[in-house]
Amino acid sequence: MTRYAGTNAWLDVDQQNVAVGSSASPTAMVLPLSSLTQAQINSSQDGGGVLTMMFAATAQPGGLVVPPERVDVAFDAQAGPGFQALAGWLAQVVTVNRQAVQTRAAPAPARTSPGSQAVVAASSRPAADALPVVNPNGVQLLLKPGEVVHGVFQAELLKQEVQREYQGGAAGLSFPLGHGVRLRTGGMRGHSVVVGTHAAVQDTGQLVVTSTRTVFIGHQRSLEFLYAKLIGLREYTDGLGLSVSNRQTTSVFRLAGKDSPDLAVSLISRSAS
Repeated sequence: MTRYAGTNAWLDVDQQNVAVGSSASPTAMVLPLSSLTQAQINSSQDGGGVLTMMFAATAQPGGLVVPPERVDVAFDAQAGPGFQALAGWLAQVVTVNRQAVQTRAAPAPARTSPGSQAVVAASSRPAADALPVVNPNGVQLLLKPGEVVHGVFQAELLKQEVQREYQGGAAGLSFPLGHGVRLRTGGMRGHSVVVGTHAAVQDTGQLVVTSTRTVFIGHQRSLEFLYAKLIGLREYTDGLGLSVSNRQTTSVFRLAGKDSPDLAVSLISRSAS
């Protein structure tokens, strides 16, 4: 669950619900993501804005029906990137919800094979259980049978490079020649020392999150991270790190300006679980 703190309210978001609360109220309103019908950002010039979410009426256990709800959460410039990333993910949830509604509304075929029945059952699951599915057009990855794309991010593969400098002094003998002039013989004596490290860009390309793996497709090299071998997932302010059991080093990626590390890490974590 991730908390998004706005100026008038806060949101707790997980893969099934959105909880809306504020400091003025001791309780929170919980709304299912499966009833989300609209999510959009109205940005202001100072970097803040308002996130608007529309939820359809939902039936609760015991026959209780929750009426349609509109939620407006204002945010400032500091919280802006987080809310922008959340709005992008919610927009994908809305798309999945609409596809689920269309699937449920479609008439069932008179006769179906066992295979087609399994497809209908899978597509009729609640939208909250599903991850967003991205159109594979433009994705530079050959998908395996049954594999779907959940997210595509522009990324840089980073490599830690060691910074060195030469430290030492003169070595040899000095002879006076008169009139304040001295003759020095010999050379320099010293050694190279490590003074620090810095992250250098090793390659650029696409970081593709699918249902079975995460793949980096660069201009010079490609890296595959199978979820069955994933042993480490770390989020940074501008990127993420991935560790797999068949590779000794952690691969670190820096995402492009508008791409959200929080969204990428969430998609990978949920796909791998």
